[in-house]
Amino acid sequence: MSRSIESTPTGDHLSHTDLARHRTSGVLGSTAHHRYGASLLERIWEKLRSRGPDSLIRVCIRRGVAFYTPVDFLGDDARAKGAPGSMKFLLGDDVSDARLKAMSPLTYVDSEFAPTLLLTGNRDELVDSGQTLQMYEALRTAGAEAELHVFDGAPHAFDLLPEFGRQCATPQALFLDASVLNPRRLELPSS
Repeated sequence: MSRSIESTPTGDHLSHTDLARHRTSGVLGSTAHHRYGASLLERIWEKLRSRGPDSLIRVCIRRGVAFYTPVDFLGDDARAKGAPGSMKFLLGDDVSDARLKAMSPLTYVDSEFAPTLLLTGNRDELVDSGQTLQMYEALRTAGAEAELHVFDGAPHAFDLLPEFGRQCATPQALFLDASVLNPRRLELPSS
């Protein structure tokens, strides 16, 4: 990852062509992927900050797809499941409240947040579906585009179950098609 950071255009030298080349069309993630991704982005950000105020990198995520999105690493539910100590496997010894708060995607929600598709099950024993709903509501309140699908009776990691595979793939395909491949607003035909 350090090598790719070094090769990414920075500062005033970033052209529109460079920006398009380094643009990401979508991010797929689950709880484990989110935690790894948040940790990775945190390390990248620290590396960039260490370069000083003249260093600039632009990372553009055009669309996001997230499964069972954890947003609260400090609340009663997280603490009941072992946080902050249980986060050491990912973060090392620094599991301070400040670091855990920085991991929450809620910290970064604003009107420029990439349009996001959120999928969750309402029987998730690890990440309460209310956390995904909280993310959805934060995005909508900020003016960002967001779509939410709650699968009735689905446990954590339900997308790995064969009976939910197609049901998960369909909204993802529709979301990415309507927003990346063939951008359009979905509307009912007029009669």
